[in-house]
Amino acid sequence: MNLNWKFAASVQKNLNIKKARTIVQAFLVTTVLLTTV
Repeated sequence: MNLNWKFAASVQKNLNIKKARTIVQAFLVTTVLLTTV
């Protein structure tokens, strides 16, 4: 039970990191596009 919970927590953390990274990348791309145009 405890191991399961820890595993789920780490998976959730990884998903959040990936999501945050994608948002940051999208933000950077938009900024670059806006500044070049």
